[in-house]
Amino acid sequence: MWCNRSLYALTVAMCLLVVPKAVLSQTNRGTIAGSVADTTGAAIPDATVKLEQKTTGLSQTVTTSTSGDFNFPDLPAGQYTLTVSHTGFQTQQFTDVQVDVARTASLAVTLKVAQQTQMVEVTGTAPLLETSESAQNAVVATRAVQEIPLNARDYRQLLSLTPVVNSAFSHDGNRSNDNNLQLDGVDNNDFWHNSEAINQGSISGVAGVLLPIDAIAEFNQQSVGGADYGRNPGSMVNVVIKSGTNEIHGSAYYFHRNDAVAAAQPFNTPGTPSELRNHNFGASLGGPIFKDKAFYFLSYEGQRLIAGQSSAATVPSDAWVAQAETVLTKYSISVNPVMTNLLTNLWPSSIKSAPGTSLNFVSGDNNAYRSNNFVGRIDYNISEKNRFFIRSIIGTGDATAFAGSVYKEYFQAVPSRQQNWAAVWTSTLTPRMVNQVLFGVNYFLQEFDDLSHGQDPPALGFNTGVTSFNFGAPNMELSGFGGGGVGETPNLGRTDTTWHVTDDLSYAMGSHQLKFGGEYRRAKLFVHYLREARGGFSWDGTAGPWSGDPAFSTPQKALADFLAGYIAPGNGAIATGDPRRNWFVDSISGYGQDNWQYTSKLNLTLGLRYDYNGPFHDPTHTISTFLPTFTPTGLAFPEQNGSPISSLYPKDLNNIAPRLGFAYSPVRGGRTVIRGAWGVYYDIPNGNLFIDNRAAGDASRGTSRNPACPNCTPVFTISNDSLITVQQGVFLFGSTV
Repeated sequence: MWCNRSLYALTVAMCLLVVPKAVLSQTNRGTIAGSVADTTGAAIPDATVKLEQKTTGLSQTVTTSTSGDFNFPDLPAGQYTLTVSHTGFQTQQFTDVQVDVARTASLAVTLKVAQQTQMVEVTGTAPLLETSESAQNAVVATRAVQEIPLNARDYRQLLSLTPVVNSAFSHDGNRSNDNNLQLDGVDNNDFWHNSEAINQGSISGVAGVLLPIDAIAEFNQQSVGGADYGRNPGSMVNVVIKSGTNEIHGSAYYFHRNDAVAAAQPFNTPGTPSELRNHNFGASLGGPIFKDKAFYFLSYEGQRLIAGQSSAATVPSDAWVAQAETVLTKYSISVNPVMTNLLTNLWPSSIKSAPGTSLNFVSGDNNAYRSNNFVGRIDYNISEKNRFFIRSIIGTGDATAFAGSVYKEYFQAVPSRQQNWAAVWTSTLTPRMVNQVLFGVNYFLQEFDDLSHGQDPPALGFNTGVTSFNFGAPNMELSGFGGGGVGETPNLGRTDTTWHVTDDLSYAMGSHQLKFGGEYRRAKLFVHYLREARGGFSWDGTAGPWSGDPAFSTPQKALADFLAGYIAPGNGAIATGDPRRNWFVDSISGYGQDNWQYTSKLNLTLGLRYDYNGPFHDPTHTISTFLPTFTPTGLAFPEQNGSPISSLYPKDLNNIAPRLGFAYSPVRGGRTVIRGAWGVYYDIPNGNLFIDNRAAGDASRGTSRNPACPNCTPVFTISNDSLITVQQGVFLFGSTV
C-alpha cells in the first residue's frame, strides 16, 4: 500500500510539472467535502449525497467514491442542506451547513445500519475546523460585518481581528502592499500602490470610495494558500457580495456622528469643539426575478463627512507688506508691479486685514468628504448544471482637506472614481467535474490638485511658461510665513484599469480533489504626475541688499525679496517636458493541484504554479531607456523596429512555484487539526516604484522623465543658477526651455 501511494504521489508531481500555461486563480466560492463510513469505520462507496439550497433552488447530487469520499466544489457562500443515503443504512440529513468563501466545510458522516426505513436529522453548522485544507482561513461572516461598529463604515478595519494581521494590514510580517484583494474573485488592487482600489484612502486616510457594508455577505482572509493562490506572497482577502434569494430581503439605515456627543479635543479652546458631522446612510434590497431561476440584489451607501480643523499661520497681510516696504524704501528699491499682481490674485483677500505679527491668521475651514456608492448583482440559474451571475460596483468620492496651506483655495482636492465588474459562469460538467470561468474588470481613477487651480500666472506677468493645460498657482513659500504660501499640490493623477479572464476546473477522483486552471491579466496605468510643472519658488531674504541688515527680521526681508521680484540663486525651479504615459503589464499564470485525502485523518496538498509577470511596456513606443553605446541618440525604445532591446528590462521566465501542505486530524471528525504548508511565492511590484517621476537626489527615480520619442524633450527640472529679477512677461528661466 505504501509503495502504491508513494508511486501515485510521484506520478502526480510529474504530471503537475507539465501542466500547460492555462489562463492566476483563486475561486470566490466555497466547498463542502467529506467522507461516508459505517459504524466500524469502513468506507461506504456509492452512497447518494444530495445538496440543496432552498433560498435559491440550487440542487446537486453526487455519489461517494470507492473510498467513501464526496465533494461539492465552487458553491456560493450560504447555508445548505445535505442528505446522505444508501440502501440498508439510515438516511442522514444535515441542515444549516455553512459554506464560506474560499473555505472547505468538512463533514465526517457515519451511517448506521437501518432496522427500518428512517432518517436521522442533524441540525447545526459544519465543523469550524477545516480538516482538509492546509491553508489558514479566517472568515468574517455577515453578522460580524454588519453588527460590529466601524468608524466610517470601512470593512477593512475587521481585517485586524483576523489572525496575524496588524492594524496596517501587514500579514505574517509581509508588507501591507503584498496582499491580494478581491471582490467576488475579481481583482481589487490599485496597481500603482499594490493596495486596495475600492476603500483606498484619499486624504487623511478616509476612503474615497466605500464598499457598502450591507452589500457584503462575508469575506475571507487566507494565508499560505495552495497552487491556486498567486499574485502576491501575503494574504488573499476575498470579499463576497450578497445575492438575491427566493424571499425579498433588504435594509435601510442611517448613522450619525456629531461633535456634540464627542470627547473634547485636548488642544482646543474650552467651549469651542472641532466640528464633526458624519452622515452614513443607505439601503439594500434583494429578491427573486423568477423563483428558483433569477435573482437581483441592489445596494447604495452614501457618506457626508465634515471634519473640523484649525490651523494657524503667518500670512503676508497688508500690515506685513507695509513692514517690507519699509525695507525697500531704505534701499531705494520700488515694489515690482508683477509681484503686487501675484499677491492680489493668488493670495485670498481674507488675509489683508490680519495684523503684522507672527501666527496672525487662523483657518477654520473644514475638511469635507462626500461619497456615493452603488452595488448591483443579478444571478441566473440557467439549468441545474449551469449558473451565472453579473455584478457591478460603482463609486464616486470627492475629498477636500488641509494639506499645508491654511487657505481654503489651496486645500488639497481629491476626486476618486472607481468601478469593479464581475461576470462568472459555473458549470457542472459531470457529477465529479465543475468548471468556473470568470471575467473581471477593475477601474480606479484618483487625482490630486489644489481646490482652486485655474490661475494663469503668465497673464499676471509672472511668465513660468505654463499653458492652459497646466494652469494653477506655482508653489510659493516665504521664510517666516509658515503655512502662508500658495500652490501646495501639483497636478497629479492616474487611471488604473485591470481586466482578467480566469478559469478553474475541479475534478473529484476518489480521494483526490484535482484542480487545474489559470489566468490572463492585463493592467494599464495612465499616469500624469506633473510634479513641479507649475514651478516652485521660495524667498528667504537673501536676494536683496538687505540680506545682512540686522535691523530687519527674516520675514520682513523675505517679503521684501518677494515684493522686489528678486529670486535668489537656486530658489526657483520648474519641470519641462511631458511625463504623461500609458504603461501596460501582461501576466499569465497556470497551476495544477491535488488535494489528496491520504487517509481519513491526513490530507495532503500537492501543487505547482507558474507565474509570468511581463515587463512594463507601451504598444505605441513612448517608453524609453538610455543605452548610449547602442543608438545614435543614446535612447532605446523597446519593441520598436530597429531597437536593440525587446523589453525595458529582461523578462523573468522561470517563476516556478511548488506548493506543499498537510492537514492532520488525530481523530476522524474530531476538534483538533494540525496543519502546515510550504511554498514559493512571487510578487508583482507596485508600479510607482518604477514609474514615479519625483526626483531622488540629482536624478529621477522613475522612467517617465525619459523622452517619449527620439526628438522629444525629456522631463527635467531647470532652476536658476543666478539671481532672477522678475520682469513683466519675460520668461523666468531664459529665452528657451
